[in-house]
Amino acid sequence: MMCSPSRAGLSRRPTLYSRLRTVERILGVSHESAESRTSLHTALMVIDAR
Repeated sequence: MMCSPSRAGLSRRPTLYSRLRTVERILGVSHESAESRTSLHTALMVIDAR
């Protein structure tokens, strides 16, 4: 189950954006791409369902 950003420790917007940039750098994709966001969301749902 997905939790809200504040419950995930991301209550501050700069922290959220910093972490998004880190994920983008590690994965080599942009969160601005709808296809990349959908793929990442689907992968996280699969992991969460285990």
